[in-house]
Amino acid sequence: MSAARARADRVFCTRTVARLGEVCARRLLDLMAEGNEDGTALLASLKRDPGAVGLDSLLTEIAKLAAVRQLELRRGMLTGCSENGGRVVGSGDQDVPLDLRDAGEDVRTTLLAALCASWQAEITDALVHKINARAERR
Repeated sequence: MSAARARADRVFCTRTVARLGEVCARRLLDLMAEGNEDGTALLASLKRDPGAVGLDSLLTEIAKLAAVRQLELRRGMLTGCSENGGRVVGSGDQDVPLDLRDAGEDVRTTLLAALCASWQAEITDALVHKINARAERR
């Protein structure tokens, strides 16, 4: 069973990377490239909580959203992703590596794409919520 799961993960990752395209896949991998402080800083900023509603936090979130959009993630790139039990590529008998550099290139690219797509959606939702909350207060 684990061999079939591993094969399915490899196929899924290969298809996802193909859907992303060469340019997007390279941009994702460049985020974690050795010596790329800008990529590391972007990933760290995407994880950070935006803080209280205010002009500064809105501008920060807009900048983060613009940075993620520059990756040019494609809609439908994760088609075929199993949401059964929250299973993630590489999970099951083995844990998802804490350091993505330990994962194979296709797995690393797929996980980065999923994380960035998730952050993009979260940032967009947070911006809409903040703008609506601010408009209601006024």
